[in-house]
Amino acid sequence: MDTNGLSPEQQAALTRLQEVTDGIDETAAVNVLRSVGWDVQRAAELLFEPADTSATGTRQPFEVDDSQQHAGGTNNSWSHQPRTQSLLAPLMSILAYPFHLVTNLFRLILNVLRIPFPQLGLFSIRLLRPGGSANRRVDRPERWIRELEEETGALCLSNARSREAHSSGVEPGTGSSISQRPTGTYEEPKYLPDFEATAYEAFLKRCNDDIRIGCIILVSDEHDDTAEFKRATLTDRRFVDALSSNNILVWGGDVRSREAYSASEKLQATTYPFVAFIALQAKRSVQTQNSVNSTPALTVLSRHQGYSSTGSPTSASSLIDHIERQLLPRVTPYLERLILARRERERDRMLRDEQDRAFQQSKDRDRERIEAKMSAERLAREAKEQEERMARIGQERRERGEAERAARKSDRLHRRRWLRRSVRLVDSPGKDAVRIALSLPGSGRIIHHFHPDSTMTDLFSFVDIHLIPAECTPEDDPTSASADFPKNDQELEQLVSQGSPADDWFGYRLLSAYPRAEIHWKPNCKIQDLDILKQGGHLIVESQDNVNREDDADLSD
Repeated sequence: MDTNGLSPEQQAALTRLQEVTDGIDETAAVNVLRSVGWDVQRAAELLFEPADTSATGTRQPFEVDDSQQHAGGTNNSWSHQPRTQSLLAPLMSILAYPFHLVTNLFRLILNVLRIPFPQLGLFSIRLLRPGGSANRRVDRPERWIRELEEETGALCLSNARSREAHSSGVEPGTGSSISQRPTGTYEEPKYLPDFEATAYEAFLKRCNDDIRIGCIILVSDEHDDTAEFKRATLTDRRFVDALSSNNILVWGGDVRSREAYSASEKLQATTYPFVAFIALQAKRSVQTQNSVNSTPALTVLSRHQGYSSTGSPTSASSLIDHIERQLLPRVTPYLERLILARRERERDRMLRDEQDRAFQQSKDRDRERIEAKMSAERLAREAKEQEERMARIGQERRERGEAERAARKSDRLHRRRWLRRSVRLVDSPGKDAVRIALSLPGSGRIIHHFHPDSTMTDLFSFVDIHLIPAECTPEDDPTSASADFPKNDQELEQLVSQGSPADDWFGYRLLSAYPRAEIHWKPNCKIQDLDILKQGGHLIVESQDNVNREDDADLSD
């Protein structure tokens, strides 16, 4: 059998099964694995534990079609022997039960005493019908195939091709007809049909899944015609070639085994050898005679049973004639329609899958495009909201700053006007006086001589008084300072130390003209204590309102 067409997974499964079974035949192993879907565990269970389930499991439903059966003859008549067996089997089992109990008890005692127990067939019950429960063996299909090859001296096609491939190096499986093989001077080799080494139910499943004709061959070694059938029919080159060239699946067995016995029960076989052909056919019902659209089911197309001499139903010539003249013309067109319908369904399914994939891809692209658009809109909206929020915060900050500046400006004006009313800073020219020229905002210029004991507070108070707008007349100056106005340098220093810069408190800065440096207010500090003002000087008064406006412009940007 050609194993080159197997996938790596199938090759690995085949190797594992051969290791487990100590080198089972390659063809049989492949057939068993194929029947169980390449499950090594299930294949091993099928080979080592051939249970009784074949006879009691779910049976494949058959529609019995005997329209093409050979008419007449005793070979197709029903035997009364099954009814006799069905009556005797329970009775014989009941009578044999006490003897089996005694035998088992003696066997147990002798085993304890380490005395060998002779194998006696005294209580073996052989039922009357061939293939009865006493003759049925728990057997594997490949064992029957191997015994058939040994008995007939022939090889199954797959085994023969595999051996030829190994010996000649030719790829196995080339050419489907054995009649095309050249013959040598020696005796021509004999071939058997390529039997499926699987369970009967697995064989039926493959016929159904592959939409192929199935040939079921049942024999019983207790019948005299079986040996002749094996030698004359099963090894006939034309018969084997007819099965192989027409792609017919073949399954066989001895009815003494459980699988074959179960198959004989389902096929209603009464005489052996027995050959049946099955295939998918449309179900027929009373309501409708149109079988074109009906659901197909495996159907027994014909039965052939009895002796295998020339002209008999199971002879090679009769079976070949039946295959070529009746079976193939009747079944092939319908199977071809089924295969064509399956291919169309596969093509439609592939087309639907391709359409579904294309639709899904288009759907994914649309979703991605929509999500990208939504993401861009969300980012733009968030950026706009952030911009509006920052603008609102800046506006609130500017408004708050303007309100604070307005409040401070009002407080300063109130303080300055109170200073103008309450503080008298007289110009004191003299030898020790400190002469200071002040350049006020708005191009105003004042020269004042400060007393040697004048402090920085006196200097800043003098500047405060001269920053009062002209429209504020002295008659309207307040007579008292505000409650939070510092009464002395200590309170002013405390106010500044709490976080209010002196520039914010006074509302202006004093800068020396040259070198340009800021003159800061200091508590309890005389003017002449400053090196830059010890000999007097020129100071520039810079309003703090201009600085605040520049800061607000920076915030708005």
